[in-house]
Parts: sequence; structure tokens; C-alpha cells
Amino acid sequence: NKPCMVLRACTERKEGIGENAFLAEFDEDHIEAFLRILPTLRRRNVEDSVRPSALIADHILHHVEKGNSQR
Repeated sequence: NKPCMVLRACTERKEGIGENAFLAEFDEDHIEAFLRILPTLRRRNVEDSVRPSALIADHILHHVEKGNSQR
């Protein structure tokens, strides 16, 4: 949910663009626009309780445990 400026000409990952992410396209006017709208860039409907690192670690542990139980 942190504002993010994507310094790329294009992106295959559209998640968050226009919400908390801004595609600057290496354009100076776009970069200045990002800085002007920075306080407004908030992602909607994002739960603060979601912790991506914990989800990934839990998923890995599940597969490790699953693999160990099949031996």
C-alpha cells in the first residue's frame, strides 16, 4: 500500500497502476506528476493484516512438510 513510481516504459504487471503505483515511462513530466499526486496514491480494499512475506513462508513450509511426509 506504499506509493510507488515505476521507472519503466511499460510494465506487464498492471496491479496497482493508477492506485498506489504510477508508471512514469522515463518521462520528466510524468515524474513531476507523480510527485504532485503522491499523497493521493493509496490502494483501495487492501487489508493491513495481509503480510505477503508470511504468506510466502507459510506456502513454502507447507510444501516442505508435504514433501517430508511422503518419504
